[in-house]
Amino acid sequence: MHRKSVRPIYQVLLPCLVVCLALGALAKNARNFGGDYRILHVTEKGGSVEVQMSLRVINVSGEDVKDATISLRSSLRAIPRGDALDWEKEQPTFKGLTLNYNEHNIVPPLEATFTIPAREYDLWRKGNGPNFIIDYKDASGEPRRERVELIPKR
Repeated sequence: MHRKSVRPIYQVLLPCLVVCLALGALAKNARNFGGDYRILHVTEKGGSVEVQMSLRVINVSGEDVKDATISLRSSLRAIPRGDALDWEKEQPTFKGLTLNYNEHNIVPPLEATFTIPAREYDLWRKGNGPNFIIDYKDASGEPRRERVELIPKR
């Protein structure tokens, strides 16, 4: 009699356990860096576009990050692997950054002017937005490369 009353509990608890484990695995793959960007000035130059922009990056990784580098990459590739494209190599990068965990109010904006292919800028205008990548070492010293999730600031 006791066995029959316990069985429905296992039928509920086992699926709940599976869901909790799956959500935990997804949380480890969550975005660690986000923020916003603002396009300050745009100048079209034939097949390229000069874009002056400002961005604020917030670290939500759970740990402070030191000596990070943020660079602009093509929007055609989510997380670039290997060598940068020729136009990407010519872009300014933000080096030696310290991004403290969850520091929202005092993060100074990063500003630079980028010269990108007109096709890349067309993707931005259609809602794709710029693709900034952060390279850093995590708390265990392992190199990491992640996309910075940015939204346009009006």
